[in-house]
Amino acid sequence: MKPTAPLPAFQNSKLLTAFRLAGGTEAQFLTCGTSTLNDYELDKALKAGVDLSKSREFFERAKGLLGDARFSSLVASYAEAPGNSREPTAVLISRMVEAVNQLPKKYIASIPEDGAAPRPRQAEFSLDFAAEKPAAASRPAATPAHSIDCAFSPRRQRTIEKKLEIANAIQTVPPKDREAIAYSSGALVQANLPHSNPGNIPLWERRNGGFTFRLVVGFGDDRDPLTQEPKRLGCPYGVMPRLAFIHIVTQAKRTKSPRIKLADSFYEFLTKLGVSDSQKNYVAMRDQLTRLLGAHMEFRWNEKTTLVTDNNTVTENKTFIRPSPIADDCALWWTENSKAPKQSSLFECFIELNPRFYDSIIGTANSRSFAFPLDFDTISAIKRSSLAIDTYAWSVHRIYRLMRDGEKRVFISWRDLHEQFGADYNSPRMFRFKMRQTFSTIGCFWRGKFNYEFDMRNGIILGPSDLPVDPNGARALK
Repeated sequence: MKPTAPLPAFQNSKLLTAFRLAGGTEAQFLTCGTSTLNDYELDKALKAGVDLSKSREFFERAKGLLGDARFSSLVASYAEAPGNSREPTAVLISRMVEAVNQLPKKYIASIPEDGAAPRPRQAEFSLDFAAEKPAAASRPAATPAHSIDCAFSPRRQRTIEKKLEIANAIQTVPPKDREAIAYSSGALVQANLPHSNPGNIPLWERRNGGFTFRLVVGFGDDRDPLTQEPKRLGCPYGVMPRLAFIHIVTQAKRTKSPRIKLADSFYEFLTKLGVSDSQKNYVAMRDQLTRLLGAHMEFRWNEKTTLVTDNNTVTENKTFIRPSPIADDCALWWTENSKAPKQSSLFECFIELNPRFYDSIIGTANSRSFAFPLDFDTISAIKRSSLAIDTYAWSVHRIYRLMRDGEKRVFISWRDLHEQFGADYNSPRMFRFKMRQTFSTIGCFWRGKFNYEFDMRNGIILGPSDLPVDPNGARALK
């Protein structure tokens, strides 16, 4: 095995991105190093028409990640059925990237991160299709009964390729040129909406140190047939209200107006949020947007100040409360025909923000703004997970504060993280595993360097990192 080396080419960055999407870290990626191609693998690659003059380093690093048995099986299966592709090198590279993206979690967890000697290459794992060593070059290799390519559908392949394109665009094009600068509120970063449906509850409450977030569920027009009392709309949860909230804050920040004009059609509104225009998304977004706008939010800060005088010690408790709904008025004149969400409305669709909520975004002479910038392309790439959206926004916000205060590092314990993000996780072990996977995914789409360290016993350490948006955006926190 060759010693580890810096990541040189774009092809290797594809491998790193796929490895991160599978749940690995850059330290583990470098630990795997590279592995020299043997005569059998060289013979099969040349037989398939693969050009090794410029891509040999890529395949050696891919072999270091996949292991001897898996890599040899992948090359052999492609050599036996290369298809009619005019670019066999590009096709095999794509298959290697897909294979790295599908590495088992247990296998990735076995890779050390501290620069120790890499784990054994041949016997680390087996998928029952290549347990034996490859045959000699003179003997024809049989195609494995369960080739690794069978695990990838065309839809899965397109998804992986799309994510790789997004990750490359984030790294190479500034967010301003991509028109991807969005904003969120720091108040909602300190405590979050539920990830899954909490059921028919009147109140949702989360605490984070001296900060308390309460969401009172609003009432709709429907009434209970027995008591004739109005029914509650339900508590907003999941991905949809988070995307809608970011869109509302972004529009208020850009237009400097409390009146937010929405799209002419529901299809256009979903497109702005990066959501596909399916029937399921149409129903879910309309329901969650109604819940979000009908809810009443309360942000409470408790500060304790100790004054020492000549005679005694005085402790003062200060409480700041900002109760307000998001909107005082709104009109959603989108068509009721869910089969035709592209139909434009005859009337204007708008949201009139509550003055208190609007002032918290823009800031006034007596209060600072709680809005801070995000990269919306990153949010679009991780939007399948509400936990990932919350973690990304929280990480950006903490790093802005870290750099604003001139601190070098900040430690956050697992207890504090669980109080903020772990409402849906009863098992601390499962929560830590999920957070590690989430941070790895965010790192794939973080512009520049994302500096963090995992301590599975104690917590997470965040260090100075590259800001996803221009550093001038940090003025929102001042």
